[in-house]
Amino acid sequence: MNHTKPSRKKAFITQAVGGYILTVIAIVKGLFLLPLYFKFISYGDYGYWVTISSIVALLSIINFGIGTMATQRISQAYARKDFQAVGDYFINSVVIYVVISIAFLCFGFVLSFWLENILKIPIEELKVFKIAFYIALSTTSLSFFSNSFRGFAGSLLKPLFGIYVMIASNLFGIFLVIVLLYNDVGILSLPISLLATESIIMILCGFYIFVLYKKFHIKSQIKLGVLQEYLKFTPHLFGLVVGNRLVENIHPIIITTFLGSELTTAYDITRKVIDITLRALNVLNASLLAPFSHLVGEGNKELIQKNTKKIILYSFLIGIVGYGVYISSNIMFIHFWIDNDIALNQSIVTFIGLSAFVFSMNRLLRSLLLGFDEIKFVSNTVLLEGIFYTMFSVILIGRLGIIAIPVSFLVVSIFFNIYIGKRLLEKVDIQINRTYLIRLCMMIGLISISLYVMNTLFVGKSWFSFIFNVLLTSLVLIVLEVLFNYRYIKSHL
Repeated sequence: MNHTKPSRKKAFITQAVGGYILTVIAIVKGLFLLPLYFKFISYGDYGYWVTISSIVALLSIINFGIGTMATQRISQAYARKDFQAVGDYFINSVVIYVVISIAFLCFGFVLSFWLENILKIPIEELKVFKIAFYIALSTTSLSFFSNSFRGFAGSLLKPLFGIYVMIASNLFGIFLVIVLLYNDVGILSLPISLLATESIIMILCGFYIFVLYKKFHIKSQIKLGVLQEYLKFTPHLFGLVVGNRLVENIHPIIITTFLGSELTTAYDITRKVIDITLRALNVLNASLLAPFSHLVGEGNKELIQKNTKKIILYSFLIGIVGYGVYISSNIMFIHFWIDNDIALNQSIVTFIGLSAFVFSMNRLLRSLLLGFDEIKFVSNTVLLEGIFYTMFSVILIGRLGIIAIPVSFLVVSIFFNIYIGKRLLEKVDIQINRTYLIRLCMMIGLISISLYVMNTLFVGKSWFSFIFNVLLTSLVLIVLEVLFNYRYIKSHL
């Protein structure tokens, strides 16, 4: 059987470009639509919805993360042209997802009886939020399969169709939520539009799997050995999922429990821009796993070292710009965007931005390690991250207030970045330039202080001043990075 040699670069670029298009759509949904939401939905109700979404996300820890393992296994099997293994790893992962989905829905239904006690929702609003909870459960259950289908296509370095589907479905979701809001559906507009979006993605991506099976003549068998291989890693994969869910989704529950749903909305709005920036950076990470696993599978040590250095350096420099723009302009943006009264103060903005940047590098290092089949190490590390972040947040929020959330995030992320980074350097066999690393840390500190001072002194009075501030900050940071890192960048081009 003849197949053209798969292109890692093309697959990476395709997924990255598609991911950034989806990020633009997320900006429309997360930024431009939010003021519209608040014309029909109160701050408190939106805070409850954010918390419900987080509860559902935490429940999804029952999906113990075999998607990551399946992507890595299928990618390496495809690199070897072992299409029987490709099919076997995929179909057995689907079998496990069926069991997981049923268990997830059952757990969610049982938990719904305690929803009032968890959120302390007024009794007159409880019925509506229970319906929202059930719809969110259904959406997440469907996402198990749609993510699996898209991951399979990405593992075969064929991500384009899935990206088209994601773009079209999300655009439809935006249209639907607007229609529902103007038809007085209220808070239920949000979960209904998400359910419709995920349903379309799952159906169309499932059809594309059938097409790929025919194209590559893939055969699949449900095999006890493959199921056992997946289940063998269950404790470690479970740790990966639990840790990720805690880091990403525990803060709305903590804030709502200790400080109330309106402050949950304030925190969500304040970090909305950085969430989108973080998502843009994470597009690179998600796009990397299959191509990088493919590269590792070929075993070219010199090429692995070269690409690892490039990936880390460029992600670091891009992240600096995103972080700098955020802390310099976020409060100004919220003032023009929604309402200045809902924005949190500059100290919180600075810690949110810095912690998100450090965490984005954390995710990058994890993705690279997963390419080396370091599933156990990464999973155990991520679980510890989530546990420590949750513990510190709960302990400190009563003393420090809401700033305890980003401060805890920052401290934990820095510690585990060092730990994960050390392991990656050992795997790639790269010697770290400690002098250069110290210079980079000093650069981050100086940029943080200068941006904080600039933001405190400079108050924009129009959208023009906001845009000017964003462009000026971006330009200054890019110029500083080029000047500061010129020799290093030149040597790794």
